[in-house]
Amino acid sequence: MNNYQENVEYSFNTRIGGEESGLVGINLLAGEYEGVVYRYGKVSIEEDKENDRAYLSFEYDIIDPNNKEDLENDLQFKDHIGNVLLSIMMKSIETNQK
Repeated sequence: MNNYQENVEYSFNTRIGGEESGLVGINLLAGEYEGVVYRYGKVSIEEDKENDRAYLSFEYDIIDPNNKEDLENDLQFKDHIGNVLLSIMMKSIETNQK
């Protein structure tokens, strides 16, 4: 997993649907998907107790594909935003433990 940094590789976009909507998007700021804006939907962690593993599962909506085609079927894109989500979650956990 890469440790993505806020305001370097991604930033939060509170203007999705208007600030009153409470929706927050993610702007990708670097790399192959620079300029893409999306938001996460339902996020869950699925346990595989038999193999002592857990899997991150999430839904997402693409707000602005920035002229990138077929992101919904791009597994590399899904892996990328999954790693961004994991970085956001880990940062949140670290912040709450202080």
